[in-house]
Amino acid sequence: MSLSMLHDPPLLRACPPLPAARTHQVFSKLTERFGWQPMKEGELVIGVQMDGQSVTLEPGGQFELSGAPVATLHQTCAEVNSHLYQVKTIGEELGIAFLGIGFDPKWRIEEIPIMPKNRYRLMKSYMPTVGSMGLDMMFRTSTVQVGVGTGQGKWHTANVQTVVHASIRDCC
Repeated sequence: MSLSMLHDPPLLRACPPLPAARTHQVFSKLTERFGWQPMKEGELVIGVQMDGQSVTLEPGGQFELSGAPVATLHQTCAEVNSHLYQVKTIGEELGIAFLGIGFDPKWRIEEIPIMPKNRYRLMKSYMPTVGSMGLDMMFRTSTVQVGVGTGQGKWHTANVQTVVHASIRDCC
């Protein structure tokens, strides 16, 4: 069995929320300082990757760590701790603070710049047609998901924010 962590760690927020150009400075620093490789959509850097992990930008400026498949929760914990160290270090250099909350109650959707991925523009127009909370989910939330591999090529994903956070806190 193997684990893979999908971690929208702390929402990246400043006063007001950061525009895409500013959030991309974090990707540049991850590349320069820590050896991550850029991921592009056309000419635009939309994330970075290294050793089976990736860090991508979610619609409202949240950074998402998609962890590599690992065998133990301790390895996942090490991966998350390394990521948080890197973004905290870079954030201090750039004057950006990270806030660890699951929902951003302060900023209205209209005040949060949409990140420049093609699919996010499509999603932004589609979400209101299927419910009232989709845009809040896209722009104002973060979570932890864990994929559990059965060893037979099947992955099961669960939103286990409380349990995983408690487990990571206890093992790290």
